[in-house]
Amino acid sequence: MWISKIELVCFKSYQHQEFTFPQPHEGKNVVLIGGLNGYGKTSILEALYLCLYGKDAMAHLARAGLKTDDVRGYPTFLEKAFNGEALRDGRDTMLVRVNVNRSKAKGIEITRKWYFRSNGSWTDEEATVRAITRNVPDMPRSDGKNGFNLADMLDDFFVPAHIAPFFFFDGEEVKKLADQSRIEQVKQGLEGLLGVVLLRSLSDRLRQFENSRRQAVVTVDEERLDQLERSLREHERQEREVAQHIEAAKDQKRLLTDEFQSLLERVTSSGGGGGDTATYKELVEEREQYRASQRENLRKQEEILSGRLPFHLASKAILDRMRHQLEAEVRYFKWEGEKLALEPRKNEFRSALEQQAIPLIDPPLSEGQRAALNQRLDAAWAALFYPPPDDCADKIVHSYLSMQNGQRRSILSVLFRSASVRFRTYCRNMAN
Repeated sequence: MWISKIELVCFKSYQHQEFTFPQPHEGKNVVLIGGLNGYGKTSILEALYLCLYGKDAMAHLARAGLKTDDVRGYPTFLEKAFNGEALRDGRDTMLVRVNVNRSKAKGIEITRKWYFRSNGSWTDEEATVRAITRNVPDMPRSDGKNGFNLADMLDDFFVPAHIAPFFFFDGEEVKKLADQSRIEQVKQGLEGLLGVVLLRSLSDRLRQFENSRRQAVVTVDEERLDQLERSLREHERQEREVAQHIEAAKDQKRLLTDEFQSLLERVTSSGGGGGDTATYKELVEEREQYRASQRENLRKQEEILSGRLPFHLASKAILDRMRHQLEAEVRYFKWEGEKLALEPRKNEFRSALEQQAIPLIDPPLSEGQRAALNQRLDAAWAALFYPPPDDCADKIVHSYLSMQNGQRRSILSVLFRSASVRFRTYCRNMAN
């Protein structure tokens, strides 16, 4: 259900204007009307309230974020809302029409007209409702005639007046009200939305009926009746609380019973014997011991598989190639470390060379000559370290290893121990 169209005729700054709104889809159910200040956004909201609820809208405009402090009553509000140019042209009718759709094919059209005298004073109004099926309107029904009441229809079909501010409101003004933390207004709105207001009204009417019936009986002890009534209400309240506790306890009992039966079946199927508590305890303790032993065995297997086992499974040729590669990489990183350690000395040498004034260079070097000299110094310095020594690695194969924490040296020590174990095993086999 959605508002598909709002039509304004001679309402405030609108001589005649229609606003259409799309059908909600994909969870998009909010329509936001934006515009500059003074361009008529608030007028649309006021027209919607007046068309749907008439005089009853006055009590809810402020809750929707509309300012009504400068308006004294419903007639004055209407007289100020009547378009000034229409009044000067001699027109006497202001109209607002709202179309509400249940679906694309079915909806209703709510029209409210206000009539004014030639001096602009309000005289009367009329509200009509038409049902529309596939863009074909039915006969109109007038509010307050032939047993038809627009407020009742809105309560059943659309949005009641007392909860309308939760659906149609001025966003900026409502934000200001929300920032003021008006808890009481929020409470009243929620009570209206949940029907608490109607229940209170019914309660008041029942009390009035009760009082009238009591007054008809002269010999009744009013104080005694009040005491019994209070006692009855207290007992009824206690009865409801006890009933709720009983239902909650029954639900909890059913859940615990089902869980107990499930555990009993699992233990029995696992060899729990007669199903006594002592047997269950022994089974649980034994299960935990097995689990702890399993975790310990898995940990030991992981240590073996990720530790020295791969080196014992590899052939001697593969281990020798790996050892030679690691040794070459260690020498390469050692050479590179020495080169990097001497890098600051190059800059010191360059700075000292530039500061020398004897012997005097005449004529002075040009910028191009200085650049060429610096390039020669860089090339000469690089020639001291390139190419690397012959015993260094030409390519770093094991780049995943770090030199800072000595991972290559650790692996080399493992390889040496593995080779030693292989040699001792070979000697024992030869001796046997």
